[in-house]
Amino acid sequence: MAHARETIRDAFLLACTGLTTTGTRVYASRVMPFADDNLPGLLITAGNEEVVQQEEGTDRTQFRNLEITVRGYDKLKTGLDDSLDDIAAEVETAVFAASINNIFGFDLLSTEIEILDGAEQDIGEITLTFLVQYATSEGTPGTAL
Repeated sequence: MAHARETIRDAFLLACTGLTTTGTRVYASRVMPFADDNLPGLLITAGNEEVVQQEEGTDRTQFRNLEITVRGYDKLKTGLDDSLDDIAAEVETAVFAASINNIFGFDLLSTEIEILDGAEQDIGEITLTFLVQYATSEGTPGTAL
C-alpha cells in the first residue's frame, strides 16, 4: 500500500514532467544523477511532515502539513541564473495549474538558489519548497480524505 505522501509526490512528478526546460528529466528520488544527459533536470522529494490529531468520537483524523521540494539543476554556465529562474517559473506554473486530488491546499513556502561544487561538475540548484495540506484517518495513511 502506498502512503498518501507517495501519491502527492507522484502528482507533483506528473505535473512537472514535460516542461520546456527540463523535459522528461524528472526524478522522484533522493539521489539525482548529475550526468550531462540528466541536466537540466528536476528532483522531487517529500520532506518533513507535521501531523496534528483531531478526535471526534471514535474517529481520529490526522491533519498533515507536508513539505514537497522540487529541486531544479543545470550546469554551471553563462546564463545559469536565467536557466534556474526559467525552471522555477515553469514548475510554479505547472504545479499551481495541476489538479491534485484530496488535498486542502498548498502554498509555495520558499525558493533557494545555490551553486553545488564537488560533484563531477559544478552545478546550479534552485529549490522550491511547497507546503501541502491533507488529512488521513488514523491507521489508514494510504488514503487522503
